[in-house]
Amino acid sequence: MITDIPNLVEKINENLTDQIRIWGFVKTIRSFHAKTLCDSRIYEYLLPTYVFIPQEREQIRQLSVKQNGDQTQFIEAPLATAEEMIEKRKYRISSKILDLVRQGFKAYEGTHNYHNFTLGRSPMEKSCNRFIMSFEVGDPKILRHACDSKTNDPNVIEESEWLSLKVHGQSFMLHQIRKMVALIVMMIRSETPLTLINKTFGPTKINIPKAPALGLLLDQPVFRSYNKKAIDNGKELIEFDIYKDKIDAFKEKFIYSKIYAEEFSEYTFQNWLNSIDYHTERDYGYLNHEGEIPECAIVNSNEKFNKDADDENQEDNDSE
Repeated sequence: MITDIPNLVEKINENLTDQIRIWGFVKTIRSFHAKTLCDSRIYEYLLPTYVFIPQEREQIRQLSVKQNGDQTQFIEAPLATAEEMIEKRKYRISSKILDLVRQGFKAYEGTHNYHNFTLGRSPMEKSCNRFIMSFEVGDPKILRHACDSKTNDPNVIEESEWLSLKVHGQSFMLHQIRKMVALIVMMIRSETPLTLINKTFGPTKINIPKAPALGLLLDQPVFRSYNKKAIDNGKELIEFDIYKDKIDAFKEKFIYSKIYAEEFSEYTFQNWLNSIDYHTERDYGYLNHEGEIPECAIVNSNEKFNKDADDENQEDNDSE
């Protein structure tokens, strides 16, 4: 390793904006390529626990459409209000629901066909098979936030509860993580059995929406295979854990705080839930107490859903 690294790193950081930091560096082999030699990635998704509040299914389905003569008109989902959010944020996840959430994300672990968790992919494509090494759900965390910008009251101090989800996989398809998160949220709040998850890996095509991009971030690239070669070549390992305290402090200040602030001011997750709740049986009919996929919820090959190509927070899209 190059000597006097602390001073060199400090000098580099002095010339960078506060939102860009260097923690250290190592000398690699000449052929090193950060993307091709990264053999897996860890993503984090931050989620407010109020998204698991049970939905009033029958009432919502009655509101989702109305008949006007022979025409069906779709009702636009309402936006959340400041008063509504004060009540929503009082929710605290129970140990029973938290256990179900953890079981749900654990069901993604292993090698599965994730054709239902991306766009425009056939269940017959081998590239839809992806390997998830782990999907961990952290303990609930209470956050305090001063002044909801929409109430405009500087004396308001609100609290909300959040979960940190961390998924470690070899590679991910477009929107895969956000769709995996969305399915678990929808299943828990609609009391759909977790047995549905395994059915999504089968050939049946269904429509799974994307959870908000707001909560998603790349936590860490992993160079496990490279590190094995580095040892054989007398090179240093590419490790991030030795800088964990500094990295965590940086994320808390410049990343997590921005996510929390936007959710507090824009009600991002509740507005997303409202759009999900204003659906028809045709859209998400697989959300039922039997955990079955009805015929009406099966998407034909010539149908397209969720054509949101413009996503500013896309996951890694390596196929191999």
